[in-house]
Amino acid sequence: MSFGPYVDGPMPRLSPRGTAADEAELAAFIKSRNIEHGHAQYWLAHRLTFLWQEHPAIAAFEWDRYPPYRLEAERARRKAFIFHPSEPRASPQVYWNALQQAPGRKEIVQVAGFTVILYEEQPEPRMAEAPQADRWATALFPAIAAFAVGQAVQVANGNVHPESIKWLTIACLATFVGVVLPTLGIINGPASRWWCSCSGLGVAYQFNQLLSAPPGIYLRANLVVPSDFHVGLGIAALLVGAGLAKKPWLGRFHLWALLAAFLFLGHWLLKASPAPFIDVFVFQRDGVHALLAGNNPYALRYPDIYGNSPFYGEGLSVNGVLQFGYPYFPLSLLLALPGQVLLGDYRYAQLAAMALSAVFIAKARPGRVGIAAASLLLFTPRVFFVLEQGWTDPFVLLGLSAVVFVAIRWKPALPWVLGLTLAVKQYTVFMVPAAWQLLPRRSTPASWRRWSASPRW
Repeated sequence: MSFGPYVDGPMPRLSPRGTAADEAELAAFIKSRNIEHGHAQYWLAHRLTFLWQEHPAIAAFEWDRYPPYRLEAERARRKAFIFHPSEPRASPQVYWNALQQAPGRKEIVQVAGFTVILYEEQPEPRMAEAPQADRWATALFPAIAAFAVGQAVQVANGNVHPESIKWLTIACLATFVGVVLPTLGIINGPASRWWCSCSGLGVAYQFNQLLSAPPGIYLRANLVVPSDFHVGLGIAALLVGAGLAKKPWLGRFHLWALLAAFLFLGHWLLKASPAPFIDVFVFQRDGVHALLAGNNPYALRYPDIYGNSPFYGEGLSVNGVLQFGYPYFPLSLLLALPGQVLLGDYRYAQLAAMALSAVFIAKARPGRVGIAAASLLLFTPRVFFVLEQGWTDPFVLLGLSAVVFVAIRWKPALPWVLGLTLAVKQYTVFMVPAAWQLLPRRSTPASWRRWSASPRW
């Protein structure tokens, strides 16, 4: 009924190339050499890229139908040049001769009928360079923004207030200036001289606010003033001031001393306010107890501790009982669990989250700038009020600071950390539009899919 090498009567004749068995063997070999990019003749390149689902991705020698493949292949340190007798328009000998002039390791092998030239670039030796410093404007204006956010919370203990909106507006403007305008030398020059003074004045003002107002609103009545809290604040203020010096007194131990002071103050606060009158405290505490008892926290019915109040919508409080269970995401409850189990108060987990957030901030950009940024966070004026209330926001802060840290220091962990951060609290969904900035600057559709369509999201 028909004839030719690809049919046997009415039936197709399956060859090794038809079943892509040779290509599968070649892919396994290339991957074993940790190669993700390569070049081949046009028709062969696109066949291999399709069969291998862009892993590896092979760019064409000639017609540049999809430039991202070529750009990635050109930048790759390890790459493969692939040839096959079915595409004689590309000769391996020509490319092998051309590569002899290039520095690096070269090897030519035969795999499943393919000729493969393996090439690994040898980077030119260069002098060790100091880590690239941020522009000073990116240190000054975000510091102003952090100070302004602290003042916004200070005005009305985190509630909406006209003055709070003003401070939040200042924070947004300062963030915009710090991100968009540092490239202008007219801004970057003065910022290098002002950032230390501005940061020092801002932290000093925050310490004055911490000293002049109670750190919580549900403190025990028998506290002695001045208390250990004020003594701890004095020590912390000295450590923060020393951290702004060109050579901190304690060297590399300075950050850990600062954290020890903060943890002491947080521990004092939790002992001074063991049972704040706020529903969040009840939600978290009882939710942890239910989880430990093997019960479903989302099936709980909490007491309405406020009675008839406008805090809940119509029908959500009936006869003093709330008609819903645990109101936050499961990860928030799991993060609170260690504090309740180990120390009898879930807020210790939030205290640890605040401290660890400061570590991520300081270590993202080690030095005076990192210490100053961590200090602005640890001693923002209502930080201990937030801890007393038991709000879940410290876990969001931990996730956000971890995202920034791994984006700078450990990129392979970035999708996992970002995914966990989005699972902490309801409003973290508003971070998604900004997540595109975390993608590689030059990425292919394949990298987008591998980055986003995985279980870590």
